Amino acid sequence: MMIRYFAYKILSAARIDTPAPDLFYICNFLNINVILIDFKTTAPSFNNYQSYTLFEHQKRVIYLEQNLNPIQQRILLAHCLGHHFLGHTEQGSTFLDSLNKDYLPLNFSQLEINANLFAQHLLTPEDLVETAFSRAKSLKEFANIFNITETFALKRLQSLNLMRKF
Repeated sequence: MMIRYFAYKILSAARIDTPAPDLFYICNFLNINVILIDFKTTAPSFNNYQSYTLFEHQKRVIYLEQNLNPIQQRILLAHCLGHHFLGHTEQGSTFLDSLNKDYLPLNFSQLEINANLFAQHLLTPEDLVETAFSRAKSLKEFANIFNITETFALKRLQSLNLMRKF
């Protein structure tokens, strides 16, 4: 699957092989400009959104809500990276995203679904999932290993048919 390939290629290029990679480090390594802003005061017309992903002046840019908690920022930033690395922004498209009550990006289109899948592969690579799954005693412990929400962890484990343990 190409989505998995792109996520793993990024982790490999950045020499990351442990759970909970620092996505700000990855963005810096890949020359992606991440700008933390308060959407309500800086961009009131976008105040219902928490990220804005675009290709601007030949650079990949992600505006990210500064008032999100660190786990929300991780999930949304991984989703935004998906938009960039799956080629969604190269045709001039821009993406405004928000998280739902479970801290998961909302799914409206195939592009959004693909960006979510990319985030799953980037934040929870399959080989690391299997190791963490064998050690974790609960869903919460598993989620903490990867610094993700339990809902995100549940969706990832379901996608790999690994929910039998919890």
